[in-house]
Amino acid sequence: MNLFDDALAELTKAHRLYRELDDDVRAKEVEEAIRLARSFKQKRAI
Repeated sequence: MNLFDDALAELTKAHRLYRELDDDVRAKEVEEAIRLARSFKQKRAI
């Protein structure tokens, strides 16, 4: 895996954890980080 895949995997774990803890504020922040990471990864692939 490359750096982006590793980061996305960790963000996904964090997102799941915050959802389980019912921490909507942090879950939303992690969702935004995931969105930005995916966007950046797609731009690098082009």
